Amino acid sequence: MANLLEWHRREEKAGWWEYFRLCDLSAEDLLDERAGLSGLQYIETVGGTAKCPIDRYSFPAQEADIRPGKGIKVQGGQSVGSVEDISRSHRTVDIKKTSAMASEHPEAIFVHEHVSSKPMQESLVRLARYVCEHGMFDGAAYRPARDMLMRVAPQVGGDAPIRMDGETPLAAGVRIAPLVASGVLPIQGPPGTGKTHTGGHMICELVKQGKKVGVVANGHDVIRNLLDKVIEVADETSTPLVCIQKPKGGSKEEATDRLHFAKKSNGEVFSALHGDCQVAGGTAWLWSTEDAFECLDVLFVDEAAQMSLANVLAVSQAARTLVLLGDPQQLDQPMQGSHPDGTGCSALDHLLSGKQTIASEEGLFLDVTWRLPPDISGYTSELFYEGKLESKEETAGQRVNAGGIAGGTGLRFLPVEHKGNQNCSPEEADVIAALVDDILRQGATWVDRNGEEHPIGSEDILIIAPYNAQVFEIQQRLPQARVGTVDKFQGQEAPISIYSLASSSHADAPRGMEFLYSLNRLNVATSRAKCVTILVGSPQVFEAECRTPRQMQLANAFCRYLERAQ
Repeated sequence: MANLLEWHRREEKAGWWEYFRLCDLSAEDLLDERAGLSGLQYIETVGGTAKCPIDRYSFPAQEADIRPGKGIKVQGGQSVGSVEDISRSHRTVDIKKTSAMASEHPEAIFVHEHVSSKPMQESLVRLARYVCEHGMFDGAAYRPARDMLMRVAPQVGGDAPIRMDGETPLAAGVRIAPLVASGVLPIQGPPGTGKTHTGGHMICELVKQGKKVGVVANGHDVIRNLLDKVIEVADETSTPLVCIQKPKGGSKEEATDRLHFAKKSNGEVFSALHGDCQVAGGTAWLWSTEDAFECLDVLFVDEAAQMSLANVLAVSQAARTLVLLGDPQQLDQPMQGSHPDGTGCSALDHLLSGKQTIASEEGLFLDVTWRLPPDISGYTSELFYEGKLESKEETAGQRVNAGGIAGGTGLRFLPVEHKGNQNCSPEEADVIAALVDDILRQGATWVDRNGEEHPIGSEDILIIAPYNAQVFEIQQRLPQARVGTVDKFQGQEAPISIYSLASSSHADAPRGMEFLYSLNRLNVATSRAKCVTILVGSPQVFEAECRTPRQMQLANAFCRYLERAQ
C-alpha cells in the first residue's frame, strides 16, 4: 500500500523525462520515434479560421502513434496545436494550429500531453489514512480496496458457490450479481467469451434489484460500449433504465431517452444518481473524487487488465462492491515508470498473482468461446488458459469455403523469406495483398455457427501487424482493407485474420523479443478469427536464439503455433 501512494508520481516523472528528451530531438531523430511525426510537407489549408487554421500535411512511412485530439509540439516544446485528423492510408495529418503557429509549417512534431492525476492520488491517500486508523480488516469503509489488496475471495450470500455445476457462466454472473454484498468479484473473459454481454446482463439484473451501478474504464469509448450493451439488454427485457455518462470534453452527442450526458460537471452525474438514473459511466477522474465516495452499490471496471492496480484502488471508494471485467492474458496496462514489485501491474494481474486463469473459488472464469472454432481454441486454451477454454459446440461448423491456404478452419503459416527488415516488410505486404485478392476474386464464402453461408468481402478479413510502419505498407496495397495494430483490434472479430510479423528475425525486432514475441499480443492476434488464422512471417522468426528462461517461454508459443498450423 505504501508503495502505491507514489505510483502516479513515478508515472508522471517518467512522462516528463520523456518530454524533455523529445524536445531535444531533431526532425531526423523524430522519424524513429513512435511519439513523433517527421518529414511533414504542407499540402493545403482544409478548414478552421484565418487565426487558427487547420492545415494538411503529408508524411513518409514511419512508426508513429499519433491520434486525433492529441496536443502536439515542435522541437523545444512550443505548442503547435492539436491533431484534427490523421489518415494512415493516405499518409496525411490535419493539424489545428494555435494562433501563434498559424503561419508556421513545422518539419516535425511530437505528442505530449500531461493530465493531472490529482483525484486518484488524493483517493489513495484517503484509503491509506483509513487503513492506518482502522487496520486492513476492521471497519466497513473501503472494503473493496482492502479485499483487493489482501486478495480476499468474493463472498457470495448464503455461502453459494460462484458457479454451480452445470450452470453457464452467464447464468452464474446474473445469479451472483446481487448476492455479492461487498468486496471484489473478478470476471476473466478470454477471447469471444462475451465479457461485455455478461456485464450488460449483470448490470440489468442489479438495476432490477434497485441498485445504483457505475461503469469505469481507461477510455470513454470502452465505457460507452458497455453502456450500449446495458441499454440493449434493457430493451430486450423491458427493464426501466436511465443511464448517464460523463463524456470526453467537447463531446457533441445528444441525449436519448435511455442515455444522458453530463457535459458540464461531475456534479451532474451525482445529482442524476440521487434521482431516477440507475447506471452512470465515467473515467477514474470521476469516480476518484471525494464526492463520489460510496455513491454506488456496484462499480464495474471494464478492461480491468488494462487499468493499473493503483487506479482501481482509487476508484473503488465509489462503491461497496467492485466487479472486474477483463483478461490479463490479452493486452495489458501500459506503464512508463519503474515501480516496486507488486505495484506495476493491473488489478486483475494482482488478483491472479502469476496464474493464467482465475480459480473457481476466487472469481468467475468465462470458459466457453462463441467465436473460436476448436481448431483455433485448442491452441489458445493450451498456451494461454491452462486448457480450460472450450469452444461453443456449434463453432465446429464454422469454415471458409475457398481454395488455397484460406480454406477450411484452423491455424495456418505462410512463410515469406526476407532479411534485414525491422518494423516493415514489403515482401510480406506483397504476399498478403495477393492472398486477399485471391480470396475475393474466387468468390469465397464462410459458414457461421448457425450453418448459414455468407459471401466474404474486404470487411470479413482482419489484417494485423505489430508495427504501424507495416500497417502503412499493407494499406498502400489494400486501401479498403481492415488493417491495424494489435491494440486496435482487441475485441473485434472476422471470419479470417492475417497476422504479419514484419521483422525478419528476433535480432531484427526493433523493440526486442518482449514486444514482437509478446504472449499477450500473440494471443490477441491469433484469436480474432471465426474460421481461419493465417500467420505471415519469416521462418527465421521461429529460430530465435534464447538466452533466458523468459525468452524460451516467449519463443515456445510461436513454435507451438507452427506445430499446430496446417
